[in-house]
Amino acid sequence: MIGSFQSPSEEIKAAASYALGNIAVGNLAQYLPFILSQIGRQAKLQYLLLHSLKEVYMSSLFCLLKVSQFLRYMGVVYYFD
Repeated sequence: MIGSFQSPSEEIKAAASYALGNIAVGNLAQYLPFILSQIGRQAKLQYLLLHSLKEVYMSSLFCLLKVSQFLRYMGVVYYFD
């Protein structure tokens, strides 16, 4: 999926970013640390990764359990602030 972030098509990059965020919602423990680590390492992809993170946050708001899981990572999110 990250490979799609290199596509020349902005639509494909946006779709990949959206998809990564929504996949992460299904398994926060597996994917959220990955997204957060890549935000710090992949300067050229930071914008797309931040959109993925936004999708995780927005989707998590609909499920109280997911919100509590998401909040465990908030200290890491603030690190990039």
